[in-house]
Amino acid sequence: MDSCFRYSIFLLVACLCACSTRDIDVDAYGSFEADEFVISAQHDGIITDFAVEEGASLSVGQYIASIDTTALAIQKQKISLQIEAFWTQYTTVPKIFRLLNDSLSDVRRGISAMGIIDDHASEQLRQIRDSLLDRQQTLEEAVSKQKASFSASVRLSAMQVEQLYLQLYQLNDILSKCVITSPVNGVVASKYVNRYELTTAGYPLVRIADLSGMTLKVYVTEDQLSSVILGSSCSVYIDEENNLKKYAGTVTWISSEPEFTPKMIQTRKERVNLVYAVKIKVENDGSIKTGMPGEVVFGKTSKQSI
Repeated sequence: MDSCFRYSIFLLVACLCACSTRDIDVDAYGSFEADEFVISAQHDGIITDFAVEEGASLSVGQYIASIDTTALAIQKQKISLQIEAFWTQYTTVPKIFRLLNDSLSDVRRGISAMGIIDDHASEQLRQIRDSLLDRQQTLEEAVSKQKASFSASVRLSAMQVEQLYLQLYQLNDILSKCVITSPVNGVVASKYVNRYELTTAGYPLVRIADLSGMTLKVYVTEDQLSSVILGSSCSVYIDEENNLKKYAGTVTWISSEPEFTPKMIQTRKERVNLVYAVKIKVENDGSIKTGMPGEVVFGKTSKQSI
């Protein structure tokens, strides 16, 4: 008997607690919305792969789809070859310069080895000396010209190579944008294209709903507006079996203009009233779904009747 009596008391207390958690003086009602992101193509091409379906969960950076990059890869290879050709041309310039300097050094060593030749020297020696001096002058002029052309060639090559590197950087940027990844944690709400379809830059590919933080949109009357402060904390409730589940919310947006109460929110009599839309951000633990109804209490402790 004692155990039955204690069990009855427990059930009575549980029922009273359940009733008390549902009997809350609510300030406004509304429904939950998710922040949504429309991911668009950033380059024209055929969609070669599409790895997700509607309802799939995504994490930040997760692969979604890719666009054909064959033409871009060929263009990148052509630019890479042009850069290689310029560097080859650049390396041949000092090679010629080095050969001329080596020849000039040999001539100078030959002249130095002959020593001083006076007027009494043989005609053959004087001819060799004169030939070496002419060769030295020719090589010195060639080296001087090569120095000037070498500097101009280096400047020109540097400018041309820099332009090619900029083109290569641009191509790499476009190639990276041909691989589409998720910018947020969320769920695929809609797919707008399929594999093997042609897409263009700016065309939407997929819509992702970020469910980590939900937004409760409610409507308050003009006399309630003074108690709603932007950035203030509030209490948000959702239905959970026979009780109400409580969340901490933050007011993130208040409409600056009134509107008529939406038909799906209030009764016909109250539709003529002007109300203000309010958005409240709530951290989602997985229980809140898009379109789910919610209730809010602004800036005061919930009143519970026992």
